[in-house]
Amino acid sequence: MRTDGTREDALRITAMVEADGDYAIDDAPEGNPVGLGEVVTTWADQHGQWDLALVRLGVAG
Repeated sequence: MRTDGTREDALRITAMVEADGDYAIDDAPEGNPVGLGEVVTTWADQHGQWDLALVRLGVAG
C-alpha cells in the first residue's frame, strides 16, 4: 500500500490493517529492523508469517 505522504493517510491505512485481523501491535518499538528512517509502529500476525512496519522517512536512522 502506498500513502500520499500525509499522516492522515498513514493513519487511514494502519486503521485498515488493524481492523482486518488479530495482530500484535508495538507502538514503541525499541529497534529498527528496516534500517531506514524511524520505525513508528510494528504489526505482526499471530502465526509469525509476516511483519508490517510504519516508517517515518526523512529521519536519520
